Amino acid sequence: IGTVSVLFRQIVNESEIPDKNYEQWFGVLQQKLITAKEADNQTNNVWLMADDLGINGIVGMRLEPGGENFRYIFNMDSNSETNIDFNTKPYSDILANDLVANVIKGGKLGTYRHIKLPKDSDKVLSNEYFLNLGQTRDLAGLQCTGLSFHDVMLATGRIPSGPEVVFMDCTIGGEFAGRLAETGERVMGMESGRCFATSVYAATHTYAKIPDNWSINDAVSILSTYSTAYYGLIKAGRLRKGESILIHSAAGGVGQSAINICKHYECDIYVTVGNDEKKQFLINEYNIPENKIFNSRDILFKNQIMEATEGKGVDVVLNSLSGEKLDASYSCVANHGRFVEMGRFDMVQNKKLGMFDFVRNIDFISVVLDLVLLDYPDFLPEFYDWVHKNCTNGCVKPINQNVFPAAEAEKAFRYMTTGKHTGKIVIKTRDEETNRGPLKAVKPVPEMLVSAKTYFNPNKVYIITGGLGGFGLELIPWMQYFGARKFVVTSRS
Repeated sequence: IGTVSVLFRQIVNESEIPDKNYEQWFGVLQQKLITAKEADNQTNNVWLMADDLGINGIVGMRLEPGGENFRYIFNMDSNSETNIDFNTKPYSDILANDLVANVIKGGKLGTYRHIKLPKDSDKVLSNEYFLNLGQTRDLAGLQCTGLSFHDVMLATGRIPSGPEVVFMDCTIGGEFAGRLAETGERVMGMESGRCFATSVYAATHTYAKIPDNWSINDAVSILSTYSTAYYGLIKAGRLRKGESILIHSAAGGVGQSAINICKHYECDIYVTVGNDEKKQFLINEYNIPENKIFNSRDILFKNQIMEATEGKGVDVVLNSLSGEKLDASYSCVANHGRFVEMGRFDMVQNKKLGMFDFVRNIDFISVVLDLVLLDYPDFLPEFYDWVHKNCTNGCVKPINQNVFPAAEAEKAFRYMTTGKHTGKIVIKTRDEETNRGPLKAVKPVPEMLVSAKTYFNPNKVYIITGGLGGFGLELIPWMQYFGARKFVVTSRS
């Protein structure tokens, strides 16, 4: 009895593919693989050969139906022979190894492998950066930006972005102060986002000159704070001289702005704060009587307000509280009064509000400032004019600031979430010059290690497979925003 060993060798069928002429082979190859798969036929390995460019697409062929049978050879030696003979080296070695990826470079055979990139490999040193999250526009070199609770709510995902997300890739950072690039004039302004930056292209109606007696930090402290209070109390709330008002979270930026405005209007002011430190701050800084300062951490202020006003309530409530505290605040409004809602959380949660109190002729007014800026371009010029007219009479004056350098932006966000701060949190990108007049040149900001911005070449064509689905319809506008202009969109049907 003998033993016979038989060696079976895989037969390789070779066919030459016309160079770069995809119409002659890609569709045919794809259809044959689909037909074989549908017929449940075993498909032999298919070898793909490329010797042109590193972006020839053979790697992506693995994603096609039947792609598990693909093996490819990428010959990076453009001067070498392209004829394939699996009986000679290096092709015999390639056949024996049976690897998916085979690369010939410098006469040597290799393959592709995944390499773990070092930390910060996607970062570059730059002195032009921003924090992310059709009109004439001027470049402004920014020196500081104000941080608002709205920015923190967006960054933490507690509220969704507003309508500005349609045309903005970054919606945090809505206020700025700095110098115009062309004239060096000191300006302050508001945009729909992307103001945590070293520079911003601002529409001409969105900024105004900074009063001479204010620093740049002073200027940025009044923008979102006073614009919110101005719209909520004066424009929409129709505040009148001598009225009574309850201001929640009064030690914050908007709260202090509202106090200054209401003092100018000689209002009877009641406030709430979150701790004794803030209570003492309002007593010392604004001379608010202790018996008119209540706790915002519970709903006891409701009974205290009603007792202090002999059961009438207040003419205006400037509210930033949520949940049951909102309900308690709503009950504090007097007949014919106005409830001005600044908080966004209950709005996006679609909180229910009882209708009974409307029989007392109460107005419910919401303040969604980003929508106001988007729909009413005349609002900001009107607001800036009001600021300049009232910046010397005590109605508008800078808010106390907590300043963080740009490198500590994350620390600034975290600090605001604690609720321990008073006034305005400011993120500073560069120091202000001693000369407050126009400057011929604005000094650059310090370099930081930052991620390079996504960019798509407008001269290239981008193929979006399955592009008519939900993800594709979201992806295309995003790519277009970053420069892409030419698309080929495919779908299964």
